[in-house]
Order: sequence, then C-alpha cells, then structure tokens
Amino acid sequence: MPRPRTIPDEALLDGALAVMRRAGPEGITFAAVAAETGLSAATLVQRFGGKAALVQAALLRAWDLLDIRTAAADAAAPPTPAGAVALLVALSGDYEADYAEGLLVLREDLRDAVLR
Repeated sequence: MPRPRTIPDEALLDGALAVMRRAGPEGITFAAVAAETGLSAATLVQRFGGKAALVQAALLRAWDLLDIRTAAADAAAPPTPAGAVALLVALSGDYEADYAEGLLVLREDLRDAVLR
C-alpha cells in the first residue's frame, strides 16, 4: 500500500514554480524543489520520474493558474476599453521577475510539444 501524500501535487508544483521564478527553468532541480517544499528529492523523483516531467508539470500548472486568473479578471472587468486595460493590468501584476527570466520560461513552453 503506498504512503499517503503529505503535500498535494498542486502545492508541490507551486513550489517548483517559485523556484523557477527565482532561478529560471535551469534552476529547477530535485534538490531545489525539495528544499522549497520540504519533501525529499527521492520523493519528487518517485512522483515525476525525471526533471523534464517535473518542469512540464510545473509549467502546465502555471497555465492552469493563468486560466483561473484570466477567468476571474474577465468576469470582474466591464466590456469597455477601460475594462480591457483593467484586465491586462490584473494579469500582468504578478510578474516581478525581469523579462529575461520570463523569456527563459517561455522558451521551455516552446520546446515542449505538450506545452506548445
């Protein structure tokens, strides 16, 4: 019987995304995500199998979070030009990292056929 998961995948992937925002896609290692989430690197390997699968899962989580934020911002914005600006401002507010890091993350999305 497998052990119960102490941290759900969503929280684990949020931790991986935090590492990616600080250190870029190359900064995601099992050791770095383990330190961020409090799980062991071996546990992460058991869940994801390899670094590529972990990065892909984290980026898919990022797309899911963007879909959720987009739907909420769209529902809150009036259907006017000012509403369109408010929507864009709401969606861009979370990005404190510099654009170079954002481009590195986008590069990972473009490299992976599932993410494209």
